[in-house]
Amino acid sequence: MGKDAVNTGIAGLDRLLCGGLPKGSTALVSGPPGAGKTVMALQYAFHQAARGDRVLFVSTCEPIYKVNKFASSLSFYDLDLVSGGVNLEFYEPRLRQGYVEFQDYSLGQIVDEHYVGDFFDGIQKKVTRRSIDHLIVDSITSINMLVSDEIERRKKTLLFSAWASRMGCTTLLTAEADDAGAGTERYLADGIIDLCREEAGPACVEGQRGRVCRTVEVAKLRGKGHLEGRYPYTITGDGVKITVP
Repeated sequence: MGKDAVNTGIAGLDRLLCGGLPKGSTALVSGPPGAGKTVMALQYAFHQAARGDRVLFVSTCEPIYKVNKFASSLSFYDLDLVSGGVNLEFYEPRLRQGYVEFQDYSLGQIVDEHYVGDFFDGIQKKVTRRSIDHLIVDSITSINMLVSDEIERRKKTLLFSAWASRMGCTTLLTAEADDAGAGTERYLADGIIDLCREEAGPACVEGQRGRVCRTVEVAKLRGKGHLEGRYPYTITGDGVKITVP
């Protein structure tokens, strides 16, 4: 894993990460439905593309047209940074600059377990062919649901994680908090960012007390320090914003 820190572009998160994610690491963003996992993943993706990096965003739970429809309502979404398919005016010479390429592996595209078995192989080929700097899989939970052989799934995940690290590709995985299969990813991930929806209390920002609020915790980060504890965050049209004193 490289020593360079990758700035996430998510307000407050880099302070929790003491500068960002280690380059070439694998981070898991875990949380319940509505916690903002996809928003955070999209925010990260477009920030990296705006910096000139190549990003592959793999959607396993929603068709790409739905992801883009949702993303287009967010202030950081930039159609000029979207590669292929969705943006028909994106031409090959533009590939020398940063971009986000969306790949559809949603459940509607997955027809049998053999297809799922080829998931990691297909992603590896695209990452290598495109010289991808950042890989996002939203979410790994959908893949876990369709692979009945737990040992085989763990083996593929382990090999894939090690390969991505050797390639210097920084990887972001999202998972449902109650996904038992995500235990494998939690063990293998270099970093874990846990999102939570809870009864509002002292940890919540002023104005949210007495209601349900969202908090985030960096539960793990190999290779560098990070801030401990849970911190409140909000989701707006500008994305995720974490409040760090």
